[in-house]
Formats: sequence, structure tokens, C-alpha cells
Amino acid sequence: HYTENGFFPQAQTVWEQLLNSSFVPSVQFISRLFDAYAKHGKFDEVIDTLRYVDMRNFSILPDVYSLAISCFGREGQLELMEDMAKEMASRGIHICSRTANAFLLYCSIFGSLKEMENAYGRLKKSRFLIEKGAIRAVASAYIKERKFYELGEFLRDVGLHRKNVGNLLWNLMLLSYAANFKMKSLQREFVRMVESGFRPEILTFNIRTLAFSRMASFCDLHLSI
Repeated sequence: HYTENGFFPQAQTVWEQLLNSSFVPSVQFISRLFDAYAKHGKFDEVIDTLRYVDMRNFSILPDVYSLAISCFGREGQLELMEDMAKEMASRGIHICSRTANAFLLYCSIFGSLKEMENAYGRLKKSRFLIEKGAIRAVASAYIKERKFYELGEFLRDVGLHRKNVGNLLWNLMLLSYAANFKMKSLQREFVRMVESGFRPEILTFNIRTLAFSRMASFCDLHLSI
């Protein structure tokens, strides 16, 4: 409560009392504390809390590292996020799939394309599957920079036939062609989508309709509708 509301002297007093007690923090408590510190830009306190958990040799240390990475990432503190990831690796603490995806997500939002692609390379090397949120973030980064060829290569690398995110991937592929006004490629990819067993949804047809309208392809627009 004190930390969330910016009463840091009071919060520090309570924290010191906890340090001298047998208090064992839960992951949920640490998560809320990190969010409160981040809200006020108190990133040193996040690191100090992690050091306390480490010093007391609590079993939740891997989870706290993951929380710190997500905390720094949400605030665009990519250097601190990178430092935490390197520290985990140096200590032999494995990064889980959720944390690796979060790392990629925040690199996509706040970092350069090179930083994002490096993060994706590490995720692939770890053999984790990229999740929907990270896919959207990477795609948005490429679209923002009008890197439509790179977007297509990324989507193919992820795997257009993944059932759990298939429609998202196909729609993004169609969008990459539509944005580049490659109508023939868009049509071919749409046919492949249907032949691969994926059912077009309203977003699929919205992408096609917008593309055909901008190119004045009225016959294709009529057939699509």
C-alpha cells in the first residue's frame, strides 16, 4: 500500500521490519511490489528486492527473476531486462517459455529491429514456441517499418500451419501482400490458406476487401463479397 501510493519512507520502514522477521514473500506479493516500484520508476528497489530473495535463498528466486524481466520490459527498460536475462543464464537458471516470449514482446515494442530479431533468434534456439502476443508484436514492428518482405519471412519461419495461431499468421501474410499491393500473391496465398484447411474469418475478408478497393479491382472485390 505504501509503495503503490508513493510513501517510500514508510514503505522502507515496513520493509526493514520484514527483513528482520521470518517473513517469506509469495510470488504474488513480489509481483505487486515490482509493479508498484515500476509505477514510480524505482527500478533499483526492484533489484534490491531480488537480491533479498537471493540472499535468503528462497525457492521462488527463478520466478522473481522472471517477474523482474517482465517488470523492466513493460517499462521499456531493455538494458535492465537484458542484464537480468544474462544474470539468470550465468547462474544456470533457465528462462521459461513465458519469460522468453515476454522478452521478445518487449524488444519488439521498445527495441530496434535488430534487437527484436536477436531476441527471436534466442527464443528459437531455446526451442520455445512463439506465442500469439509476441507474434503480433513482431508483426507490428515490421509493419511499422514497412518491412513486408521480412514480415513474410518471419511468418513462414514461425510456421503457417500451426493450428493454434494459424489464422493470425495467414491474415498477417495476406496483410503483407495487401500493403505492398501484390494482388496476385495475395490471391495465391489466400487459396493456399483455404487448401491448408484454415477457414477465412471476417478479418481475412476485410484485408482482401481493403486491398481490392484500393487497387480498384472491382471484379475481385465483387467475388470476395
